[in-house]
Amino acid sequence: KILFLSSIIPFDCLLTVRALGGLLKFLGRRRIGVELEDYNVSVPILGFKKFMLTHLVNIDQDTYSVLQIFKSESHPSVYKVASGLKEGLSLFGILNRCHCKWGEKLLRLWFTRPTHDLGELSSRLDVIQFFLLPQNLDMAQMLHRLLGHIKNVPLILKRMKLSHTKVSDWQVLYKTVYSALGLRDACRSLPQSIQLFRDIAQEFSDDLHHIASLIGKVYLSPQVDFEGSLAENRFTVLPNIDPEIDEKKRRLMGLPSFLTEVARKELENLDSRIPSCSVIYIPLIGFLLSIPRLPSMVEASDFEINGLDFMFLSEEKLHYRSARTKELDALLG
Repeated sequence: KILFLSSIIPFDCLLTVRALGGLLKFLGRRRIGVELEDYNVSVPILGFKKFMLTHLVNIDQDTYSVLQIFKSESHPSVYKVASGLKEGLSLFGILNRCHCKWGEKLLRLWFTRPTHDLGELSSRLDVIQFFLLPQNLDMAQMLHRLLGHIKNVPLILKRMKLSHTKVSDWQVLYKTVYSALGLRDACRSLPQSIQLFRDIAQEFSDDLHHIASLIGKVYLSPQVDFEGSLAENRFTVLPNIDPEIDEKKRRLMGLPSFLTEVARKELENLDSRIPSCSVIYIPLIGFLLSIPRLPSMVEASDFEINGLDFMFLSEEKLHYRSARTKELDALLG
């Protein structure tokens, strides 16, 4: 292991080793990537990538301020006071015409880390020169539209991992993948002598077609009721597609009136002092009979009722298991 690390980390550079140690300590404390895992699970380090400062131009904060490269101002909207600042009249604000957050972050990175690498500068100027030509205006507008549909995929995938996915997330992911495909196909039709177009054409692989087809099977599926899904904020299937799903839906729709009838029958067997009751469902516990607490019920022994198993007291409501609630657990789960 030491031999392998020595091949990628210059141990003779003391400052590099110290910086790497500080970075690993920071990642470990912030639990980057393993926030939901047990504390004994360490942060996975997949590899090291060197960041060279050779071609960067060192600019101090006073220069940024005098040249007004960045200028933060308080947001005029009263609803965004807590969210901080907005970009004022600055060089970055004038040049920022990005249609997606990723482009804006990259542009800000270029301003905060200016380079004097002639190869990198020539590559950027080639792209600018290409899009300044009048005949390429339509292509620039099309690429702008495609970039506007590319959203934060890692955030969507994180929601899917945590089972917090909304229907809108699937729609956004669908548009993002197809926009990426359109961006890839457009760049393949452009001059490959320009490095940016060549990189996009190569990096956006044909796997995107497979991903798009899989999402399309869900998004464009004739079985999925997207109007109902948006209304209920979860996936719903159209009627007459699956008899088993239709039967479960019918049960679910009739459940409130059914539970009301069960509660009415339970009330007939209770003490006449109890004015009302209801049947509720609690995940991981099941169906329970809920009864309002009477003034005479002071001690724990007062909660005992013949034929009922006392469970707990919450918000002046006594919760019990009865023979009928046990039947409901067996019948409906």
